[in-house]
Amino acid sequence: MFEPSAIAIVRAISQIETAIMNEGVAEIRVSDSVQELELAAAQAGKANLVGEHFRRELNTLPPSQVLWVGLFNEPGVCVTTVAAKLDEHSGWSLQQQIVSYFERAFDADDGSKVILAKGSASYAGGLTGTSVYVGEGHVHKDWRGKNLLALAQRMLILLAFNEWRPQTIYGFMRPDKIRKKYHLNWGYSIERPNAVIWRKPPAQKDLRDLHFVALGTEGVCRLCQDPLLAGCGKFS
Repeated sequence: MFEPSAIAIVRAISQIETAIMNEGVAEIRVSDSVQELELAAAQAGKANLVGEHFRRELNTLPPSQVLWVGLFNEPGVCVTTVAAKLDEHSGWSLQQQIVSYFERAFDADDGSKVILAKGSASYAGGLTGTSVYVGEGHVHKDWRGKNLLALAQRMLILLAFNEWRPQTIYGFMRPDKIRKKYHLNWGYSIERPNAVIWRKPPAQKDLRDLHFVALGTEGVCRLCQDPLLAGCGKFS
């Protein structure tokens, strides 16, 4: 299977970096520390600091499995975050990984764990090999409207691919974001509704209706060819 070269990835990242700095960002930091991500998220005004996928009490996240991008202003305060983690599910499909993780990490209204319906996440049943989850996207309210989250997402997708060479890079998105084409602006070329079918739904209501978004090697190649996604407007 054709893969983008390291040189092509570096060139694409450089274009994205220039676009970010042109929006007034003073520094772009890349880190593998969840503790540093928590601090950066607090500075950016993220209410829950980090979600379940990066919460240390729910995950074992050594530096070899974490990568995140932070955008900082002139005083050194973080204004945008997005994070990636390497999924270790050798012998499983991505479907099995998603079902197992959701049922372990998320609570229902009564305090017990959620339960997924049989056949949930079937769209990922044929996806095997290494995968990378991307989430924790947030932009400080004073820095919105500059497309920073989209640019940071694209940069992180390329960094994560170069670091881990996964077969699938994926995440989850709410329907309102899908309707506004955020997934395309952030670099994802695959989208599936009904990402999770609940038998016992989560207490957190905005998790009850999610779309699966992803890209594979072909999508990364396209992102390298057009890292600024010229046809997309500014969303975030």
